[in-house]
Amino acid sequence: MVLMKVAKLDCCVQILGFEFNPFRIIMEYCEGGDLRMKLDHYNVPIRDKIFMITQILAAIRHIHHFRVIHGDLKCKNIFLANKYVPGDYQNIKIKIGDFVLSEVGGKLIRGGTPGFAEPEPFITGGSFESDIYSVGKILLEIMTQLPVETISAFSISNINLIKDRLPKFLNATTIYNLVIPCLYIAPKKRPTSDKLYALFFVLFKSINELLEIVIHKMSSD
Repeated sequence: MVLMKVAKLDCCVQILGFEFNPFRIIMEYCEGGDLRMKLDHYNVPIRDKIFMITQILAAIRHIHHFRVIHGDLKCKNIFLANKYVPGDYQNIKIKIGDFVLSEVGGKLIRGGTPGFAEPEPFITGGSFESDIYSVGKILLEIMTQLPVETISAFSISNINLIKDRLPKFLNATTIYNLVIPCLYIAPKKRPTSDKLYALFFVLFKSINELLEIVIHKMSSD
């Protein structure tokens, strides 16, 4: 019942009904498709990425407030409700989908996609901290647009793997202050979804102000 309530949130792909023989779940249609597909096919403007990340972090925060562990967060399970047009950031509407592995509170029996979920879910079960680890990888996917296989191989120890793919003015603030804490080996050291959202909100303001300067400079050049 809790999962059904979560599925009715505006930030989640809606469950419209069920069919039997065979059993099927009827889901809301998201015209923009999954986010990974957009990252593979478009050079996504940085402002679009900021709006995507803002909505994703807000959505995870809402889900966790319902005590729901998603269990398989990745860009393929994040959808765009509207058709995506690069640069039309005001039309971006993010929806979280695929709650097949989700659980209410406690621990998951198993969960996650290798490379996006932390190693321990496949041994001890997933957790809210596991979702945060996956969010760290999602942030890297969006910021760098690198292939899934490269992001899966990323860890704190090989940060040079992704450094060159980041906009220069985002390096320090986003990686060291936002992403790295999500990927700490000790789960309890990772930020909660509330803290992560609050931190990004602070960074978002400074990043957005800097972005305005960069855009103005590019237009004047």
